[in-house]
Amino acid sequence: TYFEGKKGNSKKARRGKSKERRDDAKLVSIGLVVDSLGFIKCSKIYEGDIRESKTLKGIIEELRGRVEGEGKGIVVIDAGIADEGDLKMLREGGYDYVCVSLSKPFKDIEGEGGVKKIKVKGGEEIEGKWVKVKGKRDNFLHIKSKGKEEKEKGMEELFCRRYEEGLKGIEEGIKRKGGIKKAELVEKRIGRLEGKYPSVYRLYEVKVEERDGIAIGIKWKKKRGKRNGEYFIRTSMDISDEKEVWEIYNTIREIEATFRVLKADLRMRPIYHQEDEMSEAHINGSILAYSIVNIIRQGLKSKGINLDLSNIVRIMNTQKEVCTTMKARSGHRI
Repeated sequence: TYFEGKKGNSKKARRGKSKERRDDAKLVSIGLVVDSLGFIKCSKIYEGDIRESKTLKGIIEELRGRVEGEGKGIVVIDAGIADEGDLKMLREGGYDYVCVSLSKPFKDIEGEGGVKKIKVKGGEEIEGKWVKVKGKRDNFLHIKSKGKEEKEKGMEELFCRRYEEGLKGIEEGIKRKGGIKKAELVEKRIGRLEGKYPSVYRLYEVKVEERDGIAIGIKWKKKRGKRNGEYFIRTSMDISDEKEVWEIYNTIREIEATFRVLKADLRMRPIYHQEDEMSEAHINGSILAYSIVNIIRQGLKSKGINLDLSNIVRIMNTQKEVCTTMKARSGHRI
């Protein structure tokens, strides 16, 4: 979470990688241990320049040591830090893990089991089957989801359209009088465009046509699209129940929902306090408020009502309580 203001005397606010692209602002990082129902078991505020992938082991061991319970638990992590180095570190530390595979190893599948239907929220059925991946000791669960396929196709079409519009804009700049024509600068513009649309630019072959270092045009061709709606859940656990592994992985959705509520609905971000003591009070106050929010959310979920906080507040804002008084015939005030 980032700060507004200089934060000059802070011991924890540092400049680091900002997911909100606020490179001008100092940050702090927050580590949470969250259970499968979204309840926070413990938390800690870290320096803003902490790197998840470089400090993962220390954070896990420190936070785990503050949570009561037997065993080391299962580490559920997102694809962003599920590289081979992190997974090796977890194995060596005696931790089991569940994550989405960074790559889709279709070409390296050596064997596969039967397809099992898994019923998920909303009544949708997804398909899951165990596959053996060449050179990997972990178990891989190949998931196919029609709902996810439709959603990803829609997003892919939108981003492809915007990416192509960006390429057309660069092409027009080459042709326009006074536009950017130097091949090196055109390549940089394309690189910035790729950074803006990282999920689709690999679907294209883009070539800058040049003469004596001056760009005279660009050509692009779209390759075959991605296999939408398909992904691989990877785990170190020796387990055969497809649904159990899928449900363990889906605790990450609860974790993501936790941070979404904290940052957006409960206004943890940005922080305007300049003193560390007040900043930590602001963060801890948000975490305490979240505990109340989650009790409400879980109570509603038990009744089949799956709403986020913003919708709960919107609906409850339509409920009005009116207090009035009247005198009964007996003379008593009601």
